[in-house]
Amino acid sequence: MPYLDVKSIVYSDTYKRALQQYISLEKNIRATEGKIIAWPVFSKKLHEPIIAGKYAGQLHARVTENIRIMYTYDRKTKTIYFMDIVTKNDLEKS
Repeated sequence: MPYLDVKSIVYSDTYKRALQQYISLEKNIRATEGKIIAWPVFSKKLHEPIIAGKYAGQLHARVTENIRIMYTYDRKTKTIYFMDIVTKNDLEKS
């Protein structure tokens, strides 16, 4: 059983625009989305919570050394919300 029990996936408009911005990384981004959903145990590289700043309360996953997927997960509805794709620098500045 995966760490996150996902029944529904929602992509925000911000996420969709960011995906177009990073279209050259789409294959890696999609693979990371799959890992986020299917990974069997907590992984800091896939499920790390943000505790301060603009993205506080969200989780993030590393796509590359510099690119992060920002998302939230609702345990009640078992829905994952992919919110944004940001650089490590943007995340650290927030």
